Amino acid sequence: MHTLRSLPLLALLGAAQAASAQLAITEVMSSAAATFQGGTVTPQSDFWELTNFSTNAVNLNGYKWTDDSNWNPTLADPTPFIGVTLQPGESVIVLYTNVTPTEAAFRTWWGPSAATVRVLYHGHKGFSSNGDATRLWDANDQLVDAVDFPAATATRGRTFVYSPGNGQFGLPSTNGVGGAFNAATADDVGSPGTTSGAVPIVITQPPTNLTVSAGSPALLTAAATGLPKPRYQWTFNGNSLPGETLASLVISNAQPAHAGAYRLVLTNGLQVVTSVVAQLMVNPAPAAPIVTLLPRSQTAYEGQTVTFATAAVGNPAPRYQWRLNDVDLPFETNPELTLYGVLAASSGTYSVVVANSVGVTNVSAQLTVTTKPRLVITEVMASEGTNSASVVVGQDWWEVTNLDAFDVNLRDWRWDDDETRAGAFVITNDVTLRPGQSAILVESLTSEQFRAWWGAANLSPELKVIRYTGNGLSSLGDLISLWNGAATDDSDRVANTAFATATAGVSFGFNSATEEFGALSLAGEFGAFRSATGNDLGSPGYRYQRPVILSFTPVTAGLEITWSTRPNVPYALRSAAALTGPWNTLTNRIATGTTLTVREAAAAGNRFYRVVENP
Repeated sequence: MHTLRSLPLLALLGAAQAASAQLAITEVMSSAAATFQGGTVTPQSDFWELTNFSTNAVNLNGYKWTDDSNWNPTLADPTPFIGVTLQPGESVIVLYTNVTPTEAAFRTWWGPSAATVRVLYHGHKGFSSNGDATRLWDANDQLVDAVDFPAATATRGRTFVYSPGNGQFGLPSTNGVGGAFNAATADDVGSPGTTSGAVPIVITQPPTNLTVSAGSPALLTAAATGLPKPRYQWTFNGNSLPGETLASLVISNAQPAHAGAYRLVLTNGLQVVTSVVAQLMVNPAPAAPIVTLLPRSQTAYEGQTVTFATAAVGNPAPRYQWRLNDVDLPFETNPELTLYGVLAASSGTYSVVVANSVGVTNVSAQLTVTTKPRLVITEVMASEGTNSASVVVGQDWWEVTNLDAFDVNLRDWRWDDDETRAGAFVITNDVTLRPGQSAILVESLTSEQFRAWWGAANLSPELKVIRYTGNGLSSLGDLISLWNGAATDDSDRVANTAFATATAGVSFGFNSATEEFGALSLAGEFGAFRSATGNDLGSPGYRYQRPVILSFTPVTAGLEITWSTRPNVPYALRSAAALTGPWNTLTNRIATGTTLTVREAAAAGNRFYRVVENP
């Protein structure tokens, strides 16, 4: 452990850091009202509010932001803040609108109560009405503030603000509370230009005393609330610990030298609050290895890099030896094993022996290497109808289909509505797609709720439905990127697609004849139908893949042919002496499951076979 001597408070904060710490995201409008006093109006679109709680002006040149869960500042947008200085106590509005992009129009929307607030504009995309996020970085790419606003509490026409009690973000605005008021030209409620003020820092979970054995990890945790959000700095025996600025302090291999007094200093540019002391005690007695991190089984495709990781505690420190199918791998004696450019032959059982002078243990995991699977994004609904709330509240969803000839398990796969893996949603359960099978990824809804929305009788019982949170699709245009669990590079995507401005209540579909994505769904085409509630139009679960011949097996005086099927669908098996035909029908069969096998008599000369799905 490296330590620093205690620094003066001004050196600890730094002038730029202190200024950034005094800024906070204080309001978000993600779903403006489409009504006004009983009539309909065009929604005025999305905005968020940034407030300077300090007594110093802050130059925003170089600041940047993004409207999703991505934590990469290099992908953020700096344009709204060019040439902008935020005065002490001032709030500024950052607006996306496709109506009239002027300050005068914004003030007309909100009326006299927003007559003086400054308005900045951006043009890359709006928030999702089904939940989204906002991230703000300073000119040095240091995170200034971040908020998430969930779909579960979204109400059209009401902004999200923070609680004046603890500073937590995500509270829907209420007229007359915290300066909120009714807009002048729409049924919106918010408080643009007005806040409830700073919220004092309160330590809600102080660090507590801890005793661990030598060689074991030590974890000290704390929690605090306040606005602007407090920054964390851990100290050890009165000295600041460089880089230890999270709510948790982890010592991976505690030794007697780590024993001592730990405390947390919290700052937000307005206050400095110090926690109680937590004493860490380390027992030096010898101990056999205990594995604390199990390597996990993985599936990769050829050419990818795969890493198996493990961790163990013990005193003396454990030693490691990796093995493949019970044979030692030379020189692989670290807690991590990295395999570069894996091939099908790399598949097998990888185990690691963990030992010290007191004892020995081992753990293992499986690696399966396939060709790169052909998974295709076959449908997206980014703007569900607003009239489905009477029974089921519709949400954003999209569909991925396995158009390959082998099963694909989606465990550890991830997706995001941009082209970076940082902040992507990870599928944590086993979800296996057979050839031709689809999975629906839907925001916030359970499988039962999605089926009630679209009608259980309209959907296959085998349709996979995966609930996600944190990634909102913009109805003004967005994109989807999908990575498998072994991907380590943003460009190593299995599938990605982009879509333009959505039509409310109509999904973007997939043409199985041309295998092109992006046209609006049409009733009766490629399985499209109206939802059971809300009258939305889409084709969730429609099987796009043509039947695939899976195997030829020689048998006595003939050949067994197996192909992929959809239950209760008729198929014709045809053969020809040449690819150019003519093609003769050998048999017609109706499938009862996901495959069909037929036996055909041997034929002289070369034979070609194809399977067609009969209408």
